[in-house]
Amino acid sequence: EATAAKPAKPANNWHRMAARHHRLVAELKRGYQSVPVLAGNLECKKQSIYAMLTTLKKNGYTVQIHHLGSRQAGRYMKIYRIPA
Repeated sequence: EATAAKPAKPANNWHRMAARHHRLVAELKRGYQSVPVLAGNLECKKQSIYAMLTTLKKNGYTVQIHHLGSRQAGRYMKIYRIPA
């Protein structure tokens, strides 16, 4: 498997990414996933996932969001992915 190219480092707005950010990128490249599922897979809080998603967006990653409509029992409103 070829390694994915990381986005170019912006001159003034680069935000530090830890190893957990790179694990999140790998998870998101597997396909659409909800925040609770990502939090369980990465063993962290949902709030941490939202913060890491913000950092990824600030660093130039394209995070696609799919809206599932209104919240129903057992369904999430949004799922996220990074196109491969």
